[in-house]
Amino acid sequence: MKESLILMIISDWMETMLKIKGMHCTGCERTIKNALLKLKGVKGVKVSYADERASVEHDDKISSSVIIKAIEEAGYEASVAPPTPPRKKLFGLF
Repeated sequence: MKESLILMIISDWMETMLKIKGMHCTGCERTIKNALLKLKGVKGVKVSYADERASVEHDDKISSSVIIKAIEEAGYEASVAPPTPPRKKLFGLF
């Protein structure tokens, strides 16, 4: 009889949408993305200078004010767009 390994992890995560001013190119996108990925609890970042927006996927332990501060320290202005509720993600090996 063949046995299979099942591993499931359920985690809370949030997505924060931001409006960002001051970006002019893809280099600006990279600067912001790299600054945010250094924050503990940030799992993913998408940045668009053309749309002047960023989407930050993070755990529920990091606040939007910490995210905004990191963007401001990188030289840009940021504000939070309307929040999305926490969701559950299911990870696993089946």
